[in-house]
Amino acid sequence: MLLRRAERIDSALLESLEQRCFGRSWPAGYVQAELQARHAEFWLLQVGGMTCGYLHLLAVAGEGSLLTMGVVPEQRRIGLGRVLVEKLLARLTELGCSAVHLEVKEGNHAARRLYESCGFIESGRRKNYYREEGEDALLMHRALDSVKSAE
Repeated sequence: MLLRRAERIDSALLESLEQRCFGRSWPAGYVQAELQARHAEFWLLQVGGMTCGYLHLLAVAGEGSLLTMGVVPEQRRIGLGRVLVEKLLARLTELGCSAVHLEVKEGNHAARRLYESCGFIESGRRKNYYREEGEDALLMHRALDSVKSAE
């Protein structure tokens, strides 16, 4: 298993993963812009030479956000999501963040259980946030235990 930070050359791979994981695409140029953004990072998860997951994080002013995280359907429910969440928490701690925030579809029970098992608690709700599905977004957060000085 290998976790590595994505580089500009990985933009097509990230776009493909987003499509495979969620059946949607980002706007043109989004991934390239995020790969060059100072406070954003993508991380790729590879198992047996196959890239099967990713996470997209943001760290600004001591606060972290999980923007997107996905595992391809055929590799779900074997613990790879937990590997990605653990990387998220470790990396945001390295970056000096004291807390991390995320949004999750109310009906995504597997993701909610994962986040709760990793110490996240529900902190709010955005009504009808996922308009196409008519579903609310649950806001969750977690404090980070040890904060190192920011780079």
